[in-house]
Amino acid sequence: MVHHSIGAVLRRVRIKRGMSLKTVARRAGTTFGYLSQVERGDKSPSSEMIWNICAALNVPVSTVLLEASVLLAEKERREREYAA
Repeated sequence: MVHHSIGAVLRRVRIKRGMSLKTVARRAGTTFGYLSQVERGDKSPSSEMIWNICAALNVPVSTVLLEASVLLAEKERREREYAA
């Protein structure tokens, strides 16, 4: 669940900066396919890979994790409301 939020934030940052998956993957030292899976939440990246992707995007890891935690909190709130 957390990796879905991290992936969504990474994708949003990449698109906002006008960068392609190919460019970010090359700069992060990974493949286009792997980065695509991370952004979709299909893969859970290691902390080192999150660091590398953030460096490739020139965004602080702390910013990505903070935004991911906000997304996760919103999802949890919606789930609690739905269950009530």
